[in-house]
Amino acid sequence: MMSLVLRVLRVLAVTVLFLLLYLGLRPEPVPKIIAHSDKWGHFIGFALLALSFFTAMPRWSKFALALALTMVGFAVELGQAWFLPRRSFDLADLAVNGCGVIAALVVYMLAVSLIERVPHCDKLIPRLGRSR
Repeated sequence: MMSLVLRVLRVLAVTVLFLLLYLGLRPEPVPKIIAHSDKWGHFIGFALLALSFFTAMPRWSKFALALALTMVGFAVELGQAWFLPRRSFDLADLAVNGCGVIAALVVYMLAVSLIERVPHCDKLIPRLGRSR
């Protein structure tokens, strides 16, 4: 049976996904507050998306999840180019999305590595860890 914590994490991950899809596919782009704020938004958004999915799906391959989430970013960019006249495909956005996912993967792997070094941590956090 799935724990309540895992269910909440999965709802959070899907919520972050839908929020990024909404922001990426709305007709008008999100206003730029400062120079390159859109790139920071892409990086932070996809890093949070990846971290939320990595923790919500502990038994799934993190590399497969990273690839899938990067493809979500690609699909959003294609959607902007094909269906939204005021938006366009931007390779820089796609690169920053991927960098956010990779940064999240590194942070997640480092956190898991540190947690696994703590004695008896498997009793405290049994579901967190590398996919088997």
